[in-house]
Amino acid sequence: MSNDVVTIQKVGFERNTSLEPQSLGELIKYAEYIYNASMVPKTFTPADIVVAVQLGTSIGLSVAQSLHNIAIINGKPSIYGDMMLALCRASPLCEYVKEEMLGNKKEEWVAICTVKRKGNPEVISKFSWQDAVDAKLTGKPGPWLSYPKRMLQMRARGFALRDAFPDLLNGLISQEEAQDYPTQTIEPPPVQLQSKPVAEQEVIQEMPSIEPEKSELIKRYDWLVGQLTDIESREYLEKLTSQTKIINLRNELTEKEPKLAAVITDLIEQALASFEEQGELANAV
Repeated sequence: MSNDVVTIQKVGFERNTSLEPQSLGELIKYAEYIYNASMVPKTFTPADIVVAVQLGTSIGLSVAQSLHNIAIINGKPSIYGDMMLALCRASPLCEYVKEEMLGNKKEEWVAICTVKRKGNPEVISKFSWQDAVDAKLTGKPGPWLSYPKRMLQMRARGFALRDAFPDLLNGLISQEEAQDYPTQTIEPPPVQLQSKPVAEQEVIQEMPSIEPEKSELIKRYDWLVGQLTDIESREYLEKLTSQTKIINLRNELTEKEPKLAAVITDLIEQALASFEEQGELANAV
């Protein structure tokens, strides 16, 4: 790897940083203040906000960019793939990033990302449909069913950029990769109980475990969340949200499940903010 010294700078236009937290104490107060703001992801706790901002600012993002581009999934921080690309392209160490998709049939699809860092040979990463099948990703509901080519592209991009620019990304993986990791559960330590002799006439019956069936409203909510997880363009988002069935679903959620309605609103606002920031970054690079 090149011996060039990396200087992390803010990505995008010059900003007035006087309104941003300047110390850990200020950041903690800031996190508590904006915790209930509609633009903050609903899954974030004040502690998550602090972690997201610290990680984002360490790689050159502003506070606002950090909140919208750093995701904490299954306890692991990650960065959205489009912002990962913007950070690397904005660096003077990046000569170019090329992406392509090969194959006419799904079984032949191969996403290729070629990255050239100044003073280093090209880094080429490939991720095929067969790789996704082997990793048991293709059967999952959500973006792998709705946008399979996009997900292949994100995997190839994430691997290539992490190999070429580990110093710029500070160890962060892409959000699209992190969301595919299996959920980890922490088993509580076993409780040691004193054994007690059981009389012959005693009969111990186990309580059957019954999984509650999701209501039709919750199923439709889960479907909409999956659609909003990886929106490719502002045009598609506007087309989706203007459909009568989506409007009716949001109205029904507002009436019966206001917390879930707030999650949908937050996902839409995050997508809009991301598209606006991407436009700024594209003009600035």
